[in-house]
Amino acid sequence: MLEHVPSALFGDFSDPFVADYFNNTIIVGDADWMVVEENIINEHNYSLGIQYLHGEGDLAIMLSERYARKEPMLFYLWQPHTLQSIYSLMRVQLPNDCKSFILPPARHELTD
Repeated sequence: MLEHVPSALFGDFSDPFVADYFNNTIIVGDADWMVVEENIINEHNYSLGIQYLHGEGDLAIMLSERYARKEPMLFYLWQPHTLQSIYSLMRVQLPNDCKSFILPPARHELTD
């Protein structure tokens, strides 16, 4: 699938075709995961939004469904992870030259 989008291999999401290939969306398994993608996307003006799911299980289900249909999916996942041994995944990394590597505000307040 990605052979038609070589710049995706380098995280060139400034190319509208590349962002569109991934439905202009990066998937994150849970809103509580501390990721800096939002800062990177904003700083580079990428045409990407973040879709937060309700946990790792939802991410696994979505990956399974899209993988079976051979649909592209851009998502956040740490490594090593079990899903990497189940599926043939390609790592695409957003640039790490972001000047504002401040974690986005917590989506939920922590309570005792």
